[in-house]
Amino acid sequence: MKPLIPILAAIFTSCLLAHDSRSAVLVDDDWDDGDRTETNLPDESAWYASSAITTPTLSSAIGTLTGNVRMFETNTGSRLWISHFTPAGAPVELALGETLKITATFSAANITTSPATSRGLRIGLFNFSEPGATRVSADGFSTGSGAGAPGANVTGYILNMNFAPSFTINNPLQIMKRTDTATNNLMGASAVFTALSSGGGLSGTPGFANGVTYTMEFSAKRFEATTEITTKFFDDSGWNISHTATDVGAPTFRFDGFAVRANGVADTADSITFSRFKAEVLPFETRITSVAFTIVDGLTLTWASLPGKTYNIEWRSSLDPTDQWATLDTVASGGTSTSFSDIEAPFYPNRFYQIVEIAAP
Repeated sequence: MKPLIPILAAIFTSCLLAHDSRSAVLVDDDWDDGDRTETNLPDESAWYASSAITTPTLSSAIGTLTGNVRMFETNTGSRLWISHFTPAGAPVELALGETLKITATFSAANITTSPATSRGLRIGLFNFSEPGATRVSADGFSTGSGAGAPGANVTGYILNMNFAPSFTINNPLQIMKRTDTATNNLMGASAVFTALSSGGGLSGTPGFANGVTYTMEFSAKRFEATTEITTKFFDDSGWNISHTATDVGAPTFRFDGFAVRANGVADTADSITFSRFKAEVLPFETRITSVAFTIVDGLTLTWASLPGKTYNIEWRSSLDPTDQWATLDTVASGGTSTSFSDIEAPFYPNRFYQIVEIAAP
C-alpha cells in the first residue's frame, strides 16, 4: 500500500444533492411600507402587540419594527409580540429532514447591565393552529395569564435566555418545550415549559451591545422521531453564540407563529428594533460532513443522511465533465449520519466523491 502522506494532498469534493423536498420562503419582511398591521404573504406578516395601558407596545416605521419595553418612562413591564407566518389554519408541517428556519435582524437600546432575573428574554416558535388554540388577530392581549392571553392549547419551543452586555450566568441559552398546554399563559411562566438543554457560553463572556446589529436564527429540523432545535446569534464582527437541543419525546413538527417576550426593562433593554423577519422551509441536503484517513480503512467518508434511505457512493478521478461517475458501493442509512470506508483510496493520486440518495421505487 502507498504511504498515506501524499494522499492527504489530494482534492475531494462533496456534491450537495438536495433531498426531493420543497424549499419555500413563507415570509420575508423588512417593513418597507412602514406598516406592521398587514398580512400579504410572503412579503409581509402582521405583528400584534400587548398593550401598555391603551397603547400597543410595538411601533413601526419605514424599514423597522420596534418593540418598546420602556413606555412613558415609568411603564417598564413585560411585553409580548406575535406574528403568524402562514395562512390561518395552514401551519407548516415539516416532512422528514426538513427545517423551518426563522431569521431576524435586530438591535437593542439601553441594554440592562445587571438583569434582575437570569433569563429575561424569551423567543418562541409555536403552532397556534392546534385544536382548541386561537391565532392572535389584534393588539391588546396579556403577556401572562390575564385577559386575552393567547396560550391555550398552543404547542412549540422557546429560547429562554440571558440578555446582557456580559452574560451573568453560565449557559445563557436554554431551549424549552411547551408542555403545559392547558394554560393560556403563552410565555410568561417557565413552569409552562420543560427544559431540553442549555448552552451557549460562560458567565462573564461578552453578550449584547447597544446599537449593534445582530442576526438571530431559530430553527426546527425534523427527524424520524425527534425535532432538533437550534438557536444562534451573531454580528458582523465575528461574535456568535449558539446552542442545539433535541426533543425526543412526542416532538412538535407543526408551526405557524413566532413570538418574542421581554420580561421588562430590568431584564432586557429599553427597546428592541427589528429590520428584517424571515421564515422559510429548507429541504434536507445530503452532504459530506467529514473525510478521514486511517492506516486500516484508507479513507472514510461520513455524510448527513436520513433514516431509512439508501445511498450510492460514487467516485471519479478528475473534475473533467467527460469523466463519468462510477459507483463504489450502495449502503443503507446509518441514521442521521452514515459512513463508508474506501480501502482503495490510497492507490489513487486524486479521488473525487459524491453521495447520491437512491429514489424509492
